[in-house]
Amino acid sequence: MKKSIKIIKNRSDIGAGTRGADMGIDAIEIAAINQGNNYFNTYEYEDVETHNESIYNMVKNSFGKRIEHVMEQCLRVCHVVEKNIKSRNFPIVLSGDHSSALGTISGIKDARPDLRLGVIWIDAHADLHSPYTSPSGNIHGMPLAAAIGDDNLSDQINEVSKETKYFWEEIKNTGINGPKILPEDIIFFGVRDTETPEDNQIAKYGIKNYMVAEVRHRGLETCVAEALDKLKDCDHIYISFDVDSLDCDMISYGTGTPVPKGFDQYEVIRIIDQFIQSKKVACIEFVEVNPLLDFKGNKMAETAFEVLDAITETVKSTYLPNPITDTQLTDTLLMVRPANFGFNTDTADNNTFQTNDKSLTKSKVKAAAIKEFDRFVKKIQAAGIQVHVHQEHKDAISTDSVFPNNWFSCHAEGLLVTYPMFSTIRRSERQSSIIDELNNQYRIKTHIKLEKWEKNEQFLEGTGSMILDRHHKIVYACRSVRTNEELLDQFCYFMVYDKVLFDAVDSDGVPIYHTNVMMAVGTTFVVICLDSIKDKTQRQAVVNSFEATGKEIIDISLDQMGNFAGNMLQVKNTEGAQFLIMSTRAYKVLTKTQIELIEKHTQILHSDLKVIETYGGGSARCMMAEVFLQEKV
Repeated sequence: MKKSIKIIKNRSDIGAGTRGADMGIDAIEIAAINQGNNYFNTYEYEDVETHNESIYNMVKNSFGKRIEHVMEQCLRVCHVVEKNIKSRNFPIVLSGDHSSALGTISGIKDARPDLRLGVIWIDAHADLHSPYTSPSGNIHGMPLAAAIGDDNLSDQINEVSKETKYFWEEIKNTGINGPKILPEDIIFFGVRDTETPEDNQIAKYGIKNYMVAEVRHRGLETCVAEALDKLKDCDHIYISFDVDSLDCDMISYGTGTPVPKGFDQYEVIRIIDQFIQSKKVACIEFVEVNPLLDFKGNKMAETAFEVLDAITETVKSTYLPNPITDTQLTDTLLMVRPANFGFNTDTADNNTFQTNDKSLTKSKVKAAAIKEFDRFVKKIQAAGIQVHVHQEHKDAISTDSVFPNNWFSCHAEGLLVTYPMFSTIRRSERQSSIIDELNNQYRIKTHIKLEKWEKNEQFLEGTGSMILDRHHKIVYACRSVRTNEELLDQFCYFMVYDKVLFDAVDSDGVPIYHTNVMMAVGTTFVVICLDSIKDKTQRQAVVNSFEATGKEIIDISLDQMGNFAGNMLQVKNTEGAQFLIMSTRAYKVLTKTQIELIEKHTQILHSDLKVIETYGGGSARCMMAEVFLQEKV
């Protein structure tokens, strides 16, 4: 998930063959003003210093015109893009000519050198020339050659000066040294005006070009889906949109190198939107609007702004925080790796989900539980979800420390709440070392301590007892010896929550010990065993609350609940993708229809937790404590 959209204004045109692209950004802004659109007052922006004064200097490097200044400009753009990506902004770069695309690509790579970058190049031209092959020497035709680090000497037509060679090597090393992308990770859309050296490069590397006719014949969605599949090994994607990809006869000649028979703006919007919705796009760049060449007034800039405004809305809805998602879901979990997991006789009296299977020795149970835990954490982390793993001390006396959500909860307001526990042995799980770890990394403004009520035999076991709809400030809870109504009222008072309290039983009529085994609340859905709520009035009150807050109800049976199909937690990863985490046992008892209903809302992640479920009587949700605290700077 990104913090915000940042507009980067790079008014440089020194890589082009004609002047005027440096005014393209202002022309786009004028188009917005004339439409009464507040776009450029809505988003923060950053201006990149330029070298446009260099156009008055004599050209010294005829096959790499102004290459020394283009090199500096690319470096400036690189630094700005890198800074914004590291700050978790989504950069939309508005540039004059296309040479600066090398700076943008380099900035993305500099920010995340560990990630493989794919390129979607929406352009009439391939821009794969080097000083050795370029018929014009204009560097706006060379950014991809520099990005892949290939001079294409087999097609050399120019004798390049020593000075040009020096700056060409320097420009190829903008940001991190060496190539920024692999040639096979470039995909063209609309390229239709190339020279032989570029054609040879395209053939050599097998670069796919979705020409306008192919896109219209096969279908835009099909072509974009195929392109995404070709880039499936890329971790993120950069989109470069050159307005000369548009049909100059239909729209405007207001660009440096116009070419007929291109896309219309609606096709470009749909292409970019579909890539954005893949959630892999890291940056988008618009280039080559030249109002000095536009004999239709400001038509090209108006069209470019139409595309810009539309795709920005898609970026906003796809990458920026959503009020519900942001308050309900965390991308960070704390989990405790157990030292002495086993069957707890203290808790078995009212936890009917526990079974003391004597087929395994205590040491084998402990070893198997650690394996399950490690495998579970690895799966969660592989999905891009952050996990703090606390290793329990080897001398710990509790057998249930793997379930930390029962003794503390974190809240976005900087609140930490610790809770009173039913089991005397389990109270030792409230380790100051874990709280210290949180306090060292996150801002804890207030610590509410409810554990003092243990002396009165009153208990409230965290997000085991309570299911929190954090966005709507509602707590759902079923009464039990571990969920005291008076303490629940205290929690609601401190946290300003409303409560929905009810009674729930298992298939044998035994009260359910924790609410989180019979229901899980997501952003737009709820998984719940309504059959466990026998009182019709209470059941209807629960249903009414879900309907009032826009939750789709996915009902599970008592038998499914007994197999932990209610013990789930929805989270998001650091890029905003959402997951409902559950055990493999829970997943296997869901019907195909139930799985399809869940997958309408979120992805599913499951892991085998058989030993922990059998001996501990808890499952996936119980093992994850959500961290909603703000990190210290």
